[in-house]
Amino acid sequence: MKALVTGCGGFCGQHLQRLLESEGLEVFSLSTRNKQDRCWRIRDVHDEKGIAAALDEIQPDYIFHLAGAVSSTDPWEVFEVNVGFAAALLGAARRTLPESVPILFAGSCAEYGEVTPEELPVSETQACRPVTDYGISKFAQTRLALAAARRGQTIIAVRSANLIGPGIPETLFLGTVIRQIVRIARREKEPVLELGNLDTARDFLDVRDAVRCYWDLVREPTAFGQIVNVSSAVPTPIRQLLTLAIAGSEREIKIQTRDERRKSHDLPSFYASNAKLRELLGKVSVFDPEESISSILRSEMALP
Repeated sequence: MKALVTGCGGFCGQHLQRLLESEGLEVFSLSTRNKQDRCWRIRDVHDEKGIAAALDEIQPDYIFHLAGAVSSTDPWEVFEVNVGFAAALLGAARRTLPESVPILFAGSCAEYGEVTPEELPVSETQACRPVTDYGISKFAQTRLALAAARRGQTIIAVRSANLIGPGIPETLFLGTVIRQIVRIARREKEPVLELGNLDTARDFLDVRDAVRCYWDLVREPTAFGQIVNVSSAVPTPIRQLLTLAIAGSEREIKIQTRDERRKSHDLPSFYASNAKLRELLGKVSVFDPEESISSILRSEMALP
Protein backbone atom coordinates (compact mmCIF):
# COMPACT_ATOMS: atom_id res chain seq x y z
CA MET A 1 0.00 0.00 0.00
CA LYS A 2 1.21 3.50 -0.86
CA ALA A 3 0.31 6.99 0.34
CA LEU A 4 1.13 10.43 -1.01
CA VAL A 5 1.45 13.09 1.69
CA THR A 6 1.87 16.73 0.69
CA GLY A 7 3.52 18.81 3.39
CA CYS A 8 5.41 15.71 4.50
CA GLY A 9 8.19 17.79 6.04
CA GLY A 10 5.82 19.89 8.15
CA PHE A 11 4.69 19.49 11.74
CA CYS A 12 1.63 17.37 11.02
CA GLY A 13 3.15 15.69 7.95
CA GLN A 14 6.09 14.24 9.85
CA HIS A 15 3.81 12.67 12.44
CA LEU A 16 1.51 11.28 9.75
CA GLN A 17 4.44 9.81 7.83
CA ARG A 18 5.69 8.00 10.94
CA LEU A 19 2.21 6.62 11.62
CA LEU A 20 1.67 5.43 8.05
CA GLU A 21 5.09 3.79 7.88
CA SER A 22 4.38 2.02 11.18
CA GLU A 23 1.22 0.69 9.50
CA GLY A 24 3.32 -0.74 6.66
CA LEU A 25 2.68 1.88 3.96
CA GLU A 26 5.22 3.37 1.59
CA VAL A 27 5.00 7.15 1.91
CA PHE A 28 5.73 9.49 -1.00
CA SER A 29 5.75 13.28 -1.16
CA LEU A 30 6.08 16.22 -3.55
CA SER A 31 8.71 18.96 -3.49
CA THR A 32 9.70 22.01 -5.50
CA ARG A 33 13.33 21.06 -4.84
CA ASN A 34 15.34 18.27 -6.46
CA LYS A 35 13.74 14.86 -6.77
CA GLN A 36 14.79 12.52 -3.97
CA ASP A 37 13.94 8.99 -2.93
CA ARG A 38 10.13 8.82 -2.67
CA CYS A 39 9.92 12.61 -3.09
CA TRP A 40 8.87 13.82 -6.54
CA ARG A 41 9.90 17.22 -7.86
CA ILE A 42 7.27 19.62 -9.16
CA ARG A 43 7.89 23.06 -10.65
CA ASP A 44 5.60 24.90 -8.21
CA VAL A 45 2.28 24.41 -6.43
CA HIS A 46 0.38 25.10 -9.68
CA ASP A 47 2.26 22.41 -11.63
CA GLU A 48 -0.71 20.16 -12.38
CA LYS A 49 1.23 18.39 -15.15
CA GLY A 50 4.13 17.60 -12.80
CA ILE A 51 1.76 16.45 -10.05
CA ALA A 52 -0.08 14.24 -12.55
CA ALA A 53 3.21 12.65 -13.65
CA ALA A 54 4.09 11.90 -10.03
CA LEU A 55 0.65 10.41 -9.30
CA ASP A 56 0.76 8.34 -12.47
CA GLU A 57 4.11 6.86 -11.46
CA ILE A 58 3.33 6.37 -7.76
CA GLN A 59 -0.29 5.19 -8.08
CA PRO A 60 -1.04 5.92 -4.42
CA ASP A 61 -3.82 4.14 -2.56
CA TYR A 62 -4.40 7.20 -0.37
CA ILE A 63 -3.63 10.93 -0.65
CA PHE A 64 -3.31 13.30 2.30
CA HIS A 65 -3.12 16.99 1.37
CA LEU A 66 -1.53 18.65 4.40
CA ALA A 67 0.57 21.32 2.66
CA GLY A 68 -0.45 24.88 3.44
CA ALA A 69 0.73 28.41 4.13
CA VAL A 70 0.02 29.43 7.72
CA SER A 71 2.17 32.37 8.72
CA SER A 72 2.83 34.34 5.53
CA THR A 73 1.94 38.04 5.61
CA ASP A 74 1.41 37.97 1.84
CA PRO A 75 -2.26 37.17 1.06
CA TRP A 76 -1.33 36.11 -2.49
CA GLU A 77 1.11 33.50 -1.18
CA VAL A 78 -1.48 32.16 1.25
CA PHE A 79 -4.08 31.75 -1.49
CA GLU A 80 -1.63 30.35 -4.04
CA VAL A 81 -0.58 27.60 -1.67
CA ASN A 82 -3.84 26.86 0.12
CA VAL A 83 -6.15 27.13 -2.88
CA GLY A 84 -3.95 26.81 -5.97
CA PHE A 85 -2.15 23.68 -4.78
CA ALA A 86 -5.44 22.02 -3.87
CA ALA A 87 -6.90 22.80 -7.29
CA ALA A 88 -3.83 21.45 -9.09
CA LEU A 89 -3.83 18.28 -7.00
CA LEU A 90 -7.51 17.65 -7.65
CA GLY A 91 -7.05 18.15 -11.38
CA ALA A 92 -4.02 15.88 -11.51
CA ALA A 93 -5.78 13.15 -9.52
CA ARG A 94 -8.83 13.33 -11.78
CA ARG A 95 -6.59 12.83 -14.84
CA THR A 96 -4.45 9.96 -13.54
CA LEU A 97 -6.13 8.02 -10.71
CA PRO A 98 -9.34 6.08 -10.19
CA GLU A 99 -12.05 8.20 -8.55
CA SER A 100 -12.11 5.66 -5.71
CA VAL A 101 -8.70 6.80 -4.35
CA PRO A 102 -9.49 8.72 -1.13
CA ILE A 103 -8.08 12.25 -0.87
CA LEU A 104 -8.08 13.87 2.57
CA PHE A 105 -7.85 17.66 2.69
CA ALA A 106 -6.59 19.12 5.95
CA GLY A 107 -8.56 22.25 6.65
CA SER A 108 -8.84 24.23 9.86
CA CYS A 109 -11.35 25.32 12.46
CA ALA A 110 -10.17 28.84 11.48
CA GLU A 111 -12.68 28.41 8.64
CA TYR A 112 -15.49 29.03 11.12
CA GLY A 113 -14.11 32.45 12.05
CA GLU A 114 -16.36 34.66 14.15
CA VAL A 115 -18.82 32.70 16.26
CA THR A 116 -21.06 33.68 19.14
CA PRO A 117 -21.13 31.88 22.50
CA GLU A 118 -24.55 30.50 21.56
CA GLU A 119 -23.03 28.74 18.53
CA LEU A 120 -20.50 26.76 20.58
CA PRO A 121 -19.47 24.03 20.13
CA VAL A 122 -19.52 24.62 16.38
CA SER A 123 -20.66 21.72 14.23
CA GLU A 124 -19.88 21.06 10.59
CA THR A 125 -23.20 22.69 9.61
CA GLN A 126 -22.19 25.99 11.21
CA ALA A 127 -22.09 28.96 8.80
CA CYS A 128 -18.46 29.93 8.19
CA ARG A 129 -17.40 33.54 8.75
CA PRO A 130 -13.58 33.38 8.51
CA VAL A 131 -11.69 36.58 9.37
CA THR A 132 -8.06 35.79 8.47
CA ASP A 133 -6.36 35.16 5.13
CA TYR A 134 -5.56 31.66 6.36
CA GLY A 135 -9.14 30.89 7.42
CA ILE A 136 -10.62 32.32 4.20
CA SER A 137 -8.21 30.37 2.00
CA LYS A 138 -8.79 27.11 3.87
CA PHE A 139 -12.54 27.62 3.53
CA ALA A 140 -12.04 28.03 -0.22
CA GLN A 141 -9.96 24.83 -0.25
CA THR A 142 -12.77 22.95 1.47
CA ARG A 143 -15.32 24.22 -1.07
CA LEU A 144 -13.05 23.09 -3.93
CA ALA A 145 -12.75 19.66 -2.33
CA LEU A 146 -16.50 19.30 -1.92
CA ALA A 147 -17.06 20.37 -5.53
CA ALA A 148 -14.71 17.55 -6.58
CA ALA A 149 -16.70 15.14 -4.41
CA ARG A 150 -19.87 16.12 -6.27
CA ARG A 151 -18.06 15.29 -9.53
CA GLY A 152 -17.36 11.78 -8.25
CA GLN A 153 -13.92 11.96 -6.56
CA THR A 154 -13.53 10.39 -3.13
CA ILE A 155 -12.98 13.29 -0.72
CA ILE A 156 -12.74 13.80 3.02
CA ALA A 157 -12.45 17.41 4.24
CA VAL A 158 -11.31 17.70 7.84
CA ARG A 159 -11.33 20.84 9.96
CA SER A 160 -8.67 20.41 12.60
CA ALA A 161 -8.45 22.05 15.97
CA ASN A 162 -5.25 23.72 17.21
CA LEU A 163 -2.68 20.93 17.00
CA ILE A 164 0.11 20.63 19.54
CA GLY A 165 2.75 18.02 20.25
CA PRO A 166 6.45 17.25 19.75
CA GLY A 167 7.95 19.37 17.00
CA ILE A 168 5.36 22.14 17.24
CA PRO A 169 6.68 25.00 15.06
CA GLU A 170 7.54 28.49 16.24
CA THR A 171 5.03 29.87 13.74
CA LEU A 172 2.38 28.80 16.26
CA PHE A 173 1.92 30.80 19.48
CA LEU A 174 2.45 27.87 21.81
CA GLY A 175 5.54 26.75 19.88
CA THR A 176 7.11 30.21 20.27
CA VAL A 177 6.34 30.31 24.00
CA ILE A 178 7.72 26.84 24.66
CA ARG A 179 10.95 27.62 22.78
CA GLN A 180 11.37 30.64 25.06
CA ILE A 181 10.68 28.53 28.16
CA VAL A 182 13.27 25.97 27.05
CA ARG A 183 15.84 28.75 26.58
CA ILE A 184 15.04 29.99 30.07
CA ALA A 185 15.41 26.47 31.48
CA ARG A 186 18.86 26.31 29.84
CA ARG A 187 19.67 29.75 31.29
CA GLU A 188 20.05 31.20 27.81
CA LYS A 189 17.34 33.80 28.40
CA GLU A 190 16.12 35.97 31.24
CA PRO A 191 13.18 34.32 33.07
CA VAL A 192 10.58 36.71 31.65
CA LEU A 193 7.87 36.09 29.04
CA GLU A 194 6.17 38.99 27.28
CA LEU A 195 2.80 37.78 26.02
CA GLY A 196 -0.58 39.02 24.86
CA ASN A 197 -4.04 37.97 25.99
CA LEU A 198 -3.92 34.80 28.07
CA ASP A 199 -7.56 34.85 29.13
CA THR A 200 -8.78 32.81 26.19
CA ALA A 201 -9.61 29.15 25.69
CA ARG A 202 -9.16 27.12 22.52
CA ASP A 203 -9.84 23.66 21.18
CA PHE A 204 -6.48 21.84 21.30
CA LEU A 205 -5.69 18.34 20.10
CA ASP A 206 -2.45 16.38 20.17
CA VAL A 207 -1.07 16.06 16.64
CA ARG A 208 -0.48 12.34 17.16
CA ASP A 209 -4.18 11.81 17.86
CA ALA A 210 -5.12 13.99 14.88
CA VAL A 211 -3.10 12.00 12.34
CA ARG A 212 -4.55 8.78 13.71
CA CYS A 213 -7.98 10.21 12.95
CA TYR A 214 -6.85 11.13 9.43
CA TRP A 215 -5.71 7.57 8.80
CA ASP A 216 -8.92 6.12 10.17
CA LEU A 217 -11.10 8.52 8.16
CA VAL A 218 -9.59 7.65 4.75
CA ARG A 219 -10.53 4.03 5.43
CA GLU A 220 -14.08 4.82 6.53
CA PRO A 221 -16.43 4.97 3.51
CA THR A 222 -19.17 6.70 5.48
CA ALA A 223 -16.82 9.70 5.87
CA PHE A 224 -16.41 10.18 2.12
CA GLY A 225 -17.84 13.42 0.76
CA GLN A 226 -18.14 14.96 4.21
CA ILE A 227 -16.64 17.73 6.31
CA VAL A 228 -15.44 16.36 9.65
CA ASN A 229 -14.21 18.31 12.66
CA VAL A 230 -11.10 16.70 14.14
CA SER A 231 -11.22 18.27 17.56
CA SER A 232 -11.30 17.65 21.29
CA ALA A 233 -14.67 19.44 21.76
CA VAL A 234 -13.22 20.99 24.92
CA PRO A 235 -12.09 24.62 25.44
CA THR A 236 -8.67 24.44 27.11
CA PRO A 237 -7.48 27.73 28.69
CA ILE A 238 -4.27 29.09 27.18
CA ARG A 239 -3.14 29.96 30.70
CA GLN A 240 -3.45 26.30 31.74
CA LEU A 241 -1.07 25.16 29.00
CA LEU A 242 1.35 27.95 29.87
CA THR A 243 1.27 27.01 33.56
CA LEU A 244 2.01 23.37 32.70
CA ALA A 245 4.93 24.38 30.47
CA ILE A 246 6.44 26.65 33.12
CA ALA A 247 6.05 23.94 35.79
CA GLY A 248 7.83 21.49 33.50
CA SER A 249 10.77 23.86 33.11
CA GLU A 250 11.40 23.81 36.87
CA ARG A 251 12.22 27.51 36.77
CA GLU A 252 10.48 30.57 38.20
CA ILE A 253 9.32 32.58 35.23
CA LYS A 254 7.67 35.98 35.29
CA ILE A 255 4.86 36.68 32.83
CA GLN A 256 4.26 40.18 31.51
CA THR A 257 1.17 40.79 29.39
CA ARG A 258 1.15 43.60 26.86
CA ASP A 259 -1.96 45.05 25.22
CA GLU A 260 -0.16 45.60 21.90
CA ARG A 261 0.27 41.83 21.60
CA ARG A 262 -3.48 41.24 21.72
CA LYS A 263 -5.24 40.27 18.50
CA SER A 264 -8.17 42.34 17.32
CA HIS A 265 -10.23 39.21 16.59
CA ASP A 266 -9.32 37.22 19.72
CA LEU A 267 -12.44 35.26 20.69
CA PRO A 268 -12.76 34.59 24.45
CA SER A 269 -13.49 30.91 23.79
CA PHE A 270 -13.72 28.54 20.86
CA TYR A 271 -14.30 24.81 20.57
CA ALA A 272 -15.74 22.52 17.93
CA SER A 273 -18.07 19.56 18.23
CA ASN A 274 -16.55 16.16 17.48
CA ALA A 275 -19.89 14.33 17.52
CA LYS A 276 -19.60 13.44 13.82
CA LEU A 277 -16.03 12.19 14.30
CA ARG A 278 -17.15 9.94 17.15
CA GLU A 279 -20.12 8.74 15.11
CA LEU A 280 -17.84 7.81 12.20
CA LEU A 281 -14.95 6.30 14.13
CA GLY A 282 -16.39 5.34 17.48
CA LYS A 283 -14.25 6.29 20.47
CA VAL A 284 -11.63 8.99 19.84
CA SER A 285 -8.72 10.04 22.02
CA VAL A 286 -9.33 12.56 24.80
CA PHE A 287 -6.97 15.53 24.86
CA ASP A 288 -4.54 15.32 27.80
CA PRO A 289 -2.90 18.78 28.22
CA GLU A 290 -0.32 17.57 30.73
CA GLU A 291 0.89 14.69 28.57
CA SER A 292 1.05 16.83 25.42
CA ILE A 293 3.00 19.64 27.09
CA SER A 294 5.31 17.15 28.78
CA SER A 295 6.07 15.42 25.47
CA ILE A 296 6.85 18.76 23.81
CA LEU A 297 9.24 19.73 26.61
CA ARG A 298 10.99 16.34 26.52
CA SER A 299 11.45 16.68 22.78
CA GLU A 300 12.72 20.27 22.95
CA MET A 301 15.08 19.69 25.89
CA ALA A 302 16.65 16.77 24.02
CA LEU A 303 17.58 19.04 21.10
CA PRO A 304 20.99 20.77 21.07
